[in-house]
Amino acid sequence: MKPKAARANAPPAMAWSVIVLFALVLVSAAVLLFAASTAKAATPSFTVDFTDYRSGPIDAWLRAKGFAFERDAKDRSSIALSADARGLEVSALRQAQGILINRTVGSNAYSHVEIEWGVAQHPEGASYEKKVNNEAIMVQVFFGTEKKPSGSLFAPDIPYFVGLFLCNGDRIGHAYAGRYYQ
Repeated sequence: MKPKAARANAPPAMAWSVIVLFALVLVSAAVLLFAASTAKAATPSFTVDFTDYRSGPIDAWLRAKGFAFERDAKDRSSIALSADARGLEVSALRQAQGILINRTVGSNAYSHVEIEWGVAQHPEGASYEKKVNNEAIMVQVFFGTEKKPSGSLFAPDIPYFVGLFLCNGDRIGHAYAGRYYQ
């Protein structure tokens, strides 16, 4: 999404916190997506708990959980991270695409995913129904490693995936298609 020219009634910079959450969820999705193992197991085979932060640098805490910072997530002037007993909070300080990736999940077979999350502020006008694809947060679950073409020079080829996101007003349980990955 390209930045728009400043307007007198433009939303405050914190309005972009939803965009930053998208990137965090992207990473968290890979991790939290794998919250349960095969249908035979009654306990999760992979869990990421964002409520166990006690003290110290948040970046180090997340790296210890297997997360890598990509794009704007590396820049604290774009993305602010805070944590407490309620969990991890990601705020966009300006329009950003912060991505946290966790590649330690593994390749086990999983039967379901359980995610507890929320969004305090959604991007203004965001709606997949209206083709304004701008998520506050998204968890992407990838299937396999074989890369498939995106259909665009601007979007990388990646494996098949499902993106789970929280939206303000769009249909729940409805599958939407993105711009590039169909």
